[in-house]
Parts: sequence; C-alpha cells; structure tokens
Amino acid sequence: MNTEINKRKNIKLFPLYMMFGEDFVFLYAIEFVFLVSVKGFAAADVLLVDALIPLFQVITNIPCTIAINRLGKRKSVVIGNIFMCIFLLALIFGPNVYVILACTIFNAIGFNLKKMTESNILADSINMHEKNGRFFYSTIYSTGYRNYLILDGITSFFTGLTFLVNGYLPIFISLALMLVATMVSVFFKPTAEDEIKKLNGEEKHKKKKVSLVKEYKTEFVKLFKDFKKIILSGRMRAFLLLVFLLSGLILGMYSVRETLLTDYFVVDATTFAIILSGWTLIGCFEDHVQEWLSKKFKNRTISFIAYTFLIITILAGVVCLSGLPLNAQLVICVVMFAGQYVLHSAYDVLMVSYSKNFTTKELRVKISACYEFVRNISSFLIALLFSFLIRNVDIIPSILIIGVGFMVLLLLANIYINKHFGLKPSKYEKNDVFAK
Repeated sequence: MNTEINKRKNIKLFPLYMMFGEDFVFLYAIEFVFLVSVKGFAAADVLLVDALIPLFQVITNIPCTIAINRLGKRKSVVIGNIFMCIFLLALIFGPNVYVILACTIFNAIGFNLKKMTESNILADSINMHEKNGRFFYSTIYSTGYRNYLILDGITSFFTGLTFLVNGYLPIFISLALMLVATMVSVFFKPTAEDEIKKLNGEEKHKKKKVSLVKEYKTEFVKLFKDFKKIILSGRMRAFLLLVFLLSGLILGMYSVRETLLTDYFVVDATTFAIILSGWTLIGCFEDHVQEWLSKKFKNRTISFIAYTFLIITILAGVVCLSGLPLNAQLVICVVMFAGQYVLHSAYDVLMVSYSKNFTTKELRVKISACYEFVRNISSFLIALLFSFLIRNVDIIPSILIIGVGFMVLLLLANIYINKHFGLKPSKYEKNDVFAK
C-alpha cells in the first residue's frame, strides 16, 4: 500500500467528505423552531442545550484524545459520525427535554472525535512544511467548507417547506445526510507507515497486553506533558486566548439572532428557514472574503474580523431601538447579520489553518484537542451568560450588552495577543513554534 497514493486519495476525498460531514446539514435552520414548537422547549431551554453540548465536550476532551491515540484518526472519524447520528435519533425519539439534554453527550463525543481528527487527516496528507504547504492546506480545507455551506444553504431553503409537511421531516433528512458522511469517512486511507502495517497485519511483534486503566494513566501523563509544552508557547497562549474570547461569542450569537427573529420580529417557521438559508448561502463567499482579508490585513485579519463582528452586533441593537418600522428593522438586521455569517465562515477556516502553523505531525492532534477544549469551555460559559441575559433582560438590551461587553474584553486582551500572535515567523521565540 503506497503512502503517497493514499495521501492523494485523501486530498481528493476531503472536500466531498466535508460537504456532508463538516457539521449537521438541514438541522440548524430549523432546530430552534423544532425544539420550541414540536418538542415544547422554552427559548432558554434551547440555550441550555447549546450550553450542555460544549460542557460535555470539555468533560470528554481528554478521553476522546486518548481514544484517538488508541484507535487512530480514521476509525475515530467514523465513530464520531456514528455518534452524531445517535444524537439525531435522540432528537427525533426523545420523549422530553431531559432525555434530549442527556443525549447531548453523544453529540459532544462525536463532535470531539471529528474535530480533533478531520483536519489532521488532511494535514497528514499534505507536507505542511513545504513552501506552499499551508496555502495548499487552506485551499483544500476552504473548498470543502464552501461545499458544506452550499449544501447547507440550499437544503436550508427547503427546510421550512419540509417542516410544514411534517415537523420531524427535516431532522430525518439531516440524519440521512449524516449517514452519507459516515459512509464517505470509511474511505479515508492511512498515511503513516506504522498504521499501514498494522492495517495489513504486517506487525511481527506482539505488544504486551496492558489494561485499559493503565493505558489511560500512561496516555494521560503523556498528554499532560504535550499540553504543557503547548501552553508554554507564548504564541499558543495568545492563540487560545483569542479562541476563548471569539469562539463562544460567535457560536452564541446563533441563538441570539434566532431569538431576535422569533421573539422580537415574530417570523413564522418558513420565513425563519428562508432567512437562515440566505445567511448560510452568503457564507459560501468566505473563501473570496478570506483571501481578500488576508491580503489586506495580513497578520491582523482575525482582529479585523472580531471587531467588525462586534460592531455589527452593536449596530443591530441600535437599529432595533431606532423607532423605524418593524419591517425596515428586520431587513436591516438580516442584511447586517449576513455579514456576520461571512465573517464567521472566514474565521473558522483561518483559525483551523493557524492552529496547524509551526507544528509537528505528533503535536497536531494535541493542539486540536487544546483548541477544542478552550473553544468548548468558551461556548459553555458564554452560552450560559447569553441564556441568563435572555431569561432576565429583553433581547435588545442583551444584544447591546453582548456587543459592548465583548468589545471592551477584546481591546484589553489584544494588549497581550498582539505581542505574541500574528507575527512574522522570524519574530517568534524558539519555544513558540514546533516545526522541525
């Protein structure tokens, strides 16, 4: 089995896999309305579900990292997709809110396994240290992400219609597409020589059997040392601080925008799905926007994205307090929030790419684990904060509090971040980069 041939196959397969497997398709455009109108959740309960998923992701982060080391990336991706399918089945058949809240553990484990391995399968298939390695990686990853957004946007347009036929139909379609992702993931090929030999049964020596508990302890110690190495890097500390501030904010704004549509503008399910599909399709332009932003702002691209995202949030709150007719407010907010979708898509691709810069193959899964750990902690805490605000404060003041509050936090954090992240390669300290 030729390693180079396997790498080329993985590179060709990756955009197709991401199209179906990047995240749930057909779900997010209707999930909020589905949980509120079909399952009978309160809006704050939906935010609680959004908060529990990243909490469980944090709890299962280290076990999932150890499982990936034991199983390998390819098997972990397949298992992760299967767990995501189980969560969708729980949404469909769960009789009450408590069952669905409990079953978010399947979503959390599946998401952890996928996010720690998917991008690394691509990175392992590309020589990241070659002259154009990082650019090639970003191009392939961005292509796959765009495919996902196109599919999600097109299906989202029809979500409202299928929801009117039957409230459960969109979730069944989402399950079918996730099953397609699971089948595609089976065709990823091994790229490491030792993994190929193991797959072919060519290992001549048998390892002494070790108990699962002892192996867990050994892997935990090794993982702790790798995490320590990562945290000692000033670049990684600044990167993870940026992840903590922005990831939870960007993900939490999904629920805030949806609450604004349903509670303040009182849009029906079909209009809701059409608006979300429009936002998602506009997000498909992220590759062009990302390329333009990177050329224009270079090492400060993420800062520009963050500040623009927050300015849009604040302006949306101002528009809703302006006294304009409600329809005019809706149109203005829909247009502005479309900009947030483009910025979010560009942010996701750039941050995943940045996490692979100056790294070794051995550390990539660990760095992905750190990235997901911080991202999930942020998502959990900020989702709780947003849930508290929406429960106790009207949606419009909540939007203004979020926008202004995070603007202040980001300005303060950038005092440290700008000294350690987004620098030219020659400006980093030796222990800040891991590339060989």
